[in-house]
Amino acid sequence: MAEILMAERIGAVERLTINRPEALNALNAQVLSALKSAFDRIAGDEGVRAVILTGAGEKAFVAGADIKEMANIGPREAEALSRSAKIVRVAPPPGVNSPALWGTKAWLEEQFKHQARQMAIEEKAFVFRYRSVDHFLDIFRAFYGPVHKAFLALDPAGQAALANGLRATIARFNTASDDSMRVPSNYAEIVITKA
Repeated sequence: MAEILMAERIGAVERLTINRPEALNALNAQVLSALKSAFDRIAGDEGVRAVILTGAGEKAFVAGADIKEMANIGPREAEALSRSAKIVRVAPPPGVNSPALWGTKAWLEEQFKHQARQMAIEEKAFVFRYRSVDHFLDIFRAFYGPVHKAFLALDPAGQAALANGLRATIARFNTASDDSMRVPSNYAEIVITKA
């Protein structure tokens, strides 16, 4: 069986490769545990000056959380998995724009205009499907960084207000006819061909 996390030392640089290309390197409990162990080891090694984190395969660095694993866990397990994912927190460098801007056509064209021979941006559809709105909130609070951090930054009253606001927004777009959640959405698929 292949290693789920491959480590390679190149001088003072440690290269960690998440090795689940068949699952687009999605993060599951096993990957998170292996990453935590690797970062704990590296933290005690003064010879390591930099870490490169990458994913195996040609299709994805990391697809995000392993949805198949998350679909069958409850809130307690989700919270435990979220805690295990808190490996390293590094503030972004000054002057770095919000990742929310990274998917806009204008930002992409500005960033890649000198390196891209061709850029294709295609709008795609995705439907968020969860057992319930609360199931969605539990998963996103535990695994989706911006939502997780937003809740952490608030006191209990603020957390309740944010949760209620999200429930109200979801209710506007939920097309499910039962107590489940089905919210159609769009995303941009971006393919850049190097010049």
